[in-house]
Amino acid sequence: MAKPYKVIEVNPKKIEFLKVPHFYRTISEYGTFIRDGNWDKKISEDEIGYFRLREKEKIGYFENYTFYKCVKNWLGGEKWEETSCYEILAKKKDKEHAKKKEFKLKKILGSIEKNGYKSQNQFKQKNTSILKKILRIPPQHNEIALNIDRHGNFIFDDGKHRLCIVKVLKIEKIPARILVRHKKWQEIRKEVYEADYIEELSKKAKINLNHPDLHDILKNKNFVSEDKNS
Repeated sequence: MAKPYKVIEVNPKKIEFLKVPHFYRTISEYGTFIRDGNWDKKISEDEIGYFRLREKEKIGYFENYTFYKCVKNWLGGEKWEETSCYEILAKKKDKEHAKKKEFKLKKILGSIEKNGYKSQNQFKQKNTSILKKILRIPPQHNEIALNIDRHGNFIFDDGKHRLCIVKVLKIEKIPARILVRHKKWQEIRKEVYEADYIEELSKKAKINLNHPDLHDILKNKNFVSEDKNS
């Protein structure tokens, strides 16, 4: 098992999917988990609505996510009040709530433009929640949360404001934490952990040796070949 709040560096371009609804709301937002089953196979090309919690379980394409489209248009010059997200929030909540969403986006954008994308540990933000203080939740808890499917693909779970912005800005590396790993992907981690020789690895394990989620295992490995002539 990886440490619950292990942080890895990910290229936002590699995050092509998102989980509907969020795992952090249906399981837990704390720690890291392993889940078996076909949750990662239910891929849909349908548009993903603003309120993901209200939709049936599936994996959607991030490009089809309503909020991402709004942020993309906003950063492209469209007024926030003219986006579909403003209209949705103004109708479901109120106009004040819809305006606050733009303020939050501007705050994140301003920080990135001024200081670059920083990890939560660099911000050293203090937990204001009593529960988080009791549980001694580290800053890494607030990183963008991702899931990993059986093939090693990243699936977005939480942190939509930051991920939408960095995707549009084409930032190449961001810190993230893993919330849920598919059981079959965890088996790859176990296989690499237990192997002493490269020849012991399956083809799938070998082609994933550069995966960011295996770096914590490989840093203590010095794979050698059983073939002395290799």
